[in-house]
Amino acid sequence: MVDDAGDDTGPDRAPDVDVVLLGATGFTGRLAAQRLAVLQQRALAGGDPFPVWAVAGRDRGRLEQLVASLPGGGPPPVVIGDVDVHDDASLGRLAARSRVLLNAVGPYTATAQAVVGACVAAGTHCADLSGELPLLRRVVGAFHDAARAAGCQVVQLAGWEALPPDVAGLHACRAAVGAGPGEWGPGAGAPVDRLDLSVRFHAVPRGVRSLADAVSAGTLASVVEVLTDPGAGVVGDPAALLPSDDAAGAAAVRRASPLRVRPHTAAGRLLGPVVPVAFLDPPVLHRTAALLAREAGEPHRPARVREGIDSGAVLRPRTLLVWPGQVLLAAAQRGVAALTRMPLGARSRLAAVVRRRLPAAGTGPSAAVLHGWRWEVAAQAVTADGRRGAASLRGTGHPGYTATAALLVALGLEMAERQRAAVVPGVVTPAVAFGPGVSRHLSTPELSLHLA
Repeated sequence: MVDDAGDDTGPDRAPDVDVVLLGATGFTGRLAAQRLAVLQQRALAGGDPFPVWAVAGRDRGRLEQLVASLPGGGPPPVVIGDVDVHDDASLGRLAARSRVLLNAVGPYTATAQAVVGACVAAGTHCADLSGELPLLRRVVGAFHDAARAAGCQVVQLAGWEALPPDVAGLHACRAAVGAGPGEWGPGAGAPVDRLDLSVRFHAVPRGVRSLADAVSAGTLASVVEVLTDPGAGVVGDPAALLPSDDAAGAAAVRRASPLRVRPHTAAGRLLGPVVPVAFLDPPVLHRTAALLAREAGEPHRPARVREGIDSGAVLRPRTLLVWPGQVLLAAAQRGVAALTRMPLGARSRLAAVVRRRLPAAGTGPSAAVLHGWRWEVAAQAVTADGRRGAASLRGTGHPGYTATAALLVALGLEMAERQRAAVVPGVVTPAVAFGPGVSRHLSTPELSLHLA
């Protein structure tokens, strides 16, 4: 369906599209569009309705080619062309038409705030895949109060890097404190003392031979973008995303849960540093707890958070061989954090050198590498009085591409639900946006949330 909007697209126009995918012709954007088309096929085949959705971007011709390539079986998405992320007026018109806007235009440092600003002004929910911590910190400071007043949710880090541990972590905490249906649990007077997360890959395709095959180009570009950011000093701070007026809470997080990037053991297994960086998830998890504590009117009592990639049982010979590599990886990540303390000029020159050697953002690996993955992010929570809870989010597909696209779409469809309970407005986390219930959008053949 080609959009034929005329003068009826001003900022006062009521939303006529449930979910808009901005940047649909990029690599991850195309995967997200394909995911929406497949889910629409399934819904209609089962006799269920599906939200009206659209693809948006600057080049209408490329958008129409994309739509023509999508699986059929239902009405095609609306095509909204001539949207420029550098033009506030076109972003305002797009946001006014949307109930939920999914932004797949990265790297995000230079453009995400304009998209978020347009959505907040229109009262439109929005989500993106940005992982640049200084940017996330600025978005929290600039838009949280305005988004709360507008009644909308802004969600960043909505891909594989943070969404699975955040969602699994919340449900593990809910189980540990005995939260009932529809109850948040943590932050409501029942503190969690420890939260441990592990990532396990049950299957990896044979074609994965390098970091570029395993980590998305957009994620690598985001890491480099941070080096050129004047606010890069927040990297490595587990309290980086706490509310700006919560100095006491930030200090408590740093005491209770300092970020130590190193291999460690848990339940007899070696957990290596999360890749590409271990700095992203802890600030998100602590923000989730802080937001829920504030909603409940309770003090934020932070848990000790630890996470890692499961490298196998500690005493297996194969695991012992992996250990030195994990130590080197941890040292490299600590080195990246140290670089953010260098003078800005030196960081910018280094970033320029590294940028020339990275795959371009918006590109991706071969189709053979996109499939054949099976992964699981498991969380275990322990309360101060010893109660335990566990949950895991399992999925298929390349973490940085296929799975990330599926997770972004699942979040967008959840935010587009017209009868959502426990909606907390503001700049929130993926877990807060999904809410305390088990979303049906995380119950598909490709994504599944499991509660212990």
